[in-house]
Amino acid sequence: MEIYIEYAFIENFALDFLLCYFSFKILRLPIKRRWITLSAVVGAFFAIAYPFISRFERTQTLWGIVKIAFPLLACFVGLGGKIYKKDRGRYATSVIAYYCLSFLFAGGVYAFCNVFGINYTFGDGILVGAPVVTVFAVCFVIAFAIKTLVKAVYIRRAVTRFVYSCKLTKGDRQVRAEGYVDSGNLAQKDGIPVCFLSAELFFDLFGAEAFGEGEEELCISTVSGEKKIKLFLLDELWIYFGRGKNIVYKPYCAVSPALQGKEYKVLLGAWATDGLKE
Repeated sequence: MEIYIEYAFIENFALDFLLCYFSFKILRLPIKRRWITLSAVVGAFFAIAYPFISRFERTQTLWGIVKIAFPLLACFVGLGGKIYKKDRGRYATSVIAYYCLSFLFAGGVYAFCNVFGINYTFGDGILVGAPVVTVFAVCFVIAFAIKTLVKAVYIRRAVTRFVYSCKLTKGDRQVRAEGYVDSGNLAQKDGIPVCFLSAELFFDLFGAEAFGEGEEELCISTVSGEKKIKLFLLDELWIYFGRGKNIVYKPYCAVSPALQGKEYKVLLGAWATDGLKE
């Protein structure tokens, strides 16, 4: 069996990149393309090396286990190589999504080859005979279909539950999260609306060094009395309503412990529905 290393590398790089990217995209995890690219490179090199290192009988079982457990490493690298305690759940779901997409991709490619009479063989963990473009196209179509289906489910749920997808920007950092429109949130500073973020979302946007600093202060009323909170300035806040969106420039945000454990990570106000654009 003749295998061209460059084709095997390109094929596995494309597959690993798509698997990692769409696993994060479907679960709405932070997309860090440089880390996902690094994850795909590691996966491609491992796929090329596997046929050679697995031939040693003493370590054959070990490398087989490593191959099966590779999604653990791929998602770890794709998330930036750091898994904090608060991120363990997101990491576990990304690994599960990676495994599920792997089975769907493999099944899709084999089905396509059989239907259209493309001759292929599978040996030493590498698919041989199927054109790289075919493999890439089939996997992309499957991933896009799944992403579209998941998006439709999110949109349908949002219409009835006032939960909408949001994109928050601060400098070169962009984070996507679910936002809940609460008409009772009337907080504002000098006419500028204030949204509230979960601690983990705030950490993703501003970093740990920003905790306790704040650019402004706001006095709010709580059950226990008046309380001062730190305000931070976002660059942009995008709120998606089905096919439309609302863009809020330079809004304030603050950390809210009450959002811990909620399925949404951003608390918006009635102002979120103003200026809706198609």
